[in-house]
Amino acid sequence: MDYVHRLRDAAKAVLNRVNVEPYAAYDKLVERIVTNVRNRVNYERLADHGPKLGPITAKCPLVATYFTRLAVPDSAKAWRGRFLSAIGWRWC
Repeated sequence: MDYVHRLRDAAKAVLNRVNVEPYAAYDKLVERIVTNVRNRVNYERLADHGPKLGPITAKCPLVATYFTRLAVPDSAKAWRGRFLSAIGWRWC
């Protein structure tokens, strides 16, 4: 059993070393996302030069959606091979 634990720990150490750069890149992206959302909310709701959108409601959410919302089709197969794009993103 001790051998299994040592092997697990060694594999974990290798994976931690391999994943340092991807985790750092992910952390930077998350930091940018949080900063952008914070700045957008500040501008839209609080800034003197912003539109002052007022209370947060279902029709006026905290932040505008970045994704197009569609009703769920009866069959997912009906959507196969079609593309959807919104604000520069593309799904297929």
